Amino acid sequence: MSRLPIPVGTFPPSLSQLGQSVTKTVERVVRTANTLKDAIAVSSAVQTHALPPERVRTGTRLCDAEIQFRARRAATAAGAVSVLVGESVALQHVPTVAIAASGGGSRAMIATLASLNELNSIGVLDTVSYLAGVSGSTWSLAHMYNHANPTNSPRSALQAARLSLSKNVLNPLPLLENPPTIALATLMERFRTTKSKLNVVDLFGVLLSAAFLETTRNSLSLQAVSGVAPSLRSTGVGSLGLAPRISMQTGGGVADGTSPMPIYSCVTYSGEGAREQYQWVEFSPYEMGFISAHDMQDGVWIPTRAFGRAFRGGISASDDAEVSLGIMLGVFGSAFTANLHRIIQEIESDIPKDVLDRVRSLLKDRMDFHAISPSHFPNPSFRLKHFNDPITNSEYIPLMDSGMDNSLPIAPLLHPSRKVDIIIVLDASGDIGSHPFLQRAEQYANMRNTTLGLPSFNLTRTHVPDGSAKGGVQVVYIPLMGDAAKQWYAKAANFVWSPWQVDAIAELAAGHVLSAQKEIVDLIANVYAKKRDADLLSNNE
Repeated sequence: MSRLPIPVGTFPPSLSQLGQSVTKTVERVVRTANTLKDAIAVSSAVQTHALPPERVRTGTRLCDAEIQFRARRAATAAGAVSVLVGESVALQHVPTVAIAASGGGSRAMIATLASLNELNSIGVLDTVSYLAGVSGSTWSLAHMYNHANPTNSPRSALQAARLSLSKNVLNPLPLLENPPTIALATLMERFRTTKSKLNVVDLFGVLLSAAFLETTRNSLSLQAVSGVAPSLRSTGVGSLGLAPRISMQTGGGVADGTSPMPIYSCVTYSGEGAREQYQWVEFSPYEMGFISAHDMQDGVWIPTRAFGRAFRGGISASDDAEVSLGIMLGVFGSAFTANLHRIIQEIESDIPKDVLDRVRSLLKDRMDFHAISPSHFPNPSFRLKHFNDPITNSEYIPLMDSGMDNSLPIAPLLHPSRKVDIIIVLDASGDIGSHPFLQRAEQYANMRNTTLGLPSFNLTRTHVPDGSAKGGVQVVYIPLMGDAAKQWYAKAANFVWSPWQVDAIAELAAGHVLSAQKEIVDLIANVYAKKRDADLLSNNE
């Protein structure tokens, strides 16, 4: 049998292309291996350095570092309020303003940054002391506080987010093309410190590191990392892309009080006997911890740099480095670890009612089941005496997306020592108008002997109080409503956005803020006037 002739000129080019493809693949693998080796070296250097012991702090008093931050921030806020009200404002009369940005995946990340940028443009952001995030809005904080910008500019962060979303965040294959040093360092550090196998949440965090944190590589400084041996600080090892951490965000605008303090949030289980199923856990650049769900007058706190170490009886029992920001971004956004009840609640608008009823009937005894397990971390309160909370019995605690309980991070802002006067809620979550989040927030407030004073729990439009209410917290509610928010690309699970899609959500969010500008400024002015007048009355008595 004769063979088919090979066309002249076909084989050599094909062979050449195959060779080039193999060569490129080998180069990528070698480059990835070398980067991984460097990441291991950095991780090993950090992990082997002996660290001084850390101690648990209890109670509801703010740590000294946050108190000092508030004093610096008050000076900035006083100047901003003075411009808004047209008169000189004394530090003691400055309202404490906070922002609560919702979850909602990439949609929330974009909407939050766009809203913050507009609040900055109208002069309101400089009055804000706290910026709290849940799930997707914590990714906003990651862009804003880790971007190579000393002023933590939301405009620059929005530009970085637009670039991050231009490629599929969840696709790991392109990582071979340009090995991500920060992501690899994040992965290796988690390998070294976790006492259990890596899970889906950890891998999600590594992918988020590659997408959101790689652009900050040149701005990271090894000196900022707690626990790194002094001998390493002059070796240039920082250029290898040591994984960033939340405690590193004490620099830039936070250090000098020109930026709000970020608060990242997640939840764990409260245990039997608590009034709430979930326990809120917060992370700031200074401390991580929580107010007990069993006793609102007590809490557990450790320096954020110590999160990741084992604790026993209130004292650290290991030298593990702080858990990296990338891993925590995976935790903060781990809505996929929700129990079946929460998952069904999230997708019920997309499922026919008869199908939904059938699913609920079949799974009625399994609604608390988690199809994907959350990540576990050392419990700072393990075996802690004089802390009346069953959480002290667990050596490790699961941490999950706060959306399990509420997609609005109101709880951390109701910390009794923060004494927040005004909360601006930026709601880019799903099912606005029918979700239970505002009602849940009011329940938190009531348990803390205050109120949010909302006219309804089913708001679908912007609400700004006039500041005349006596007592309670003044809540501005700005929901993301409009055609762009209803489009397929605005789904929380979408991780690939074109520039025009990003701009559509950004313009919608910014427009809502701009429309409420006068009312927000008037509210701040009224709350300031009440504090000023109350002080004058007190001095005259």
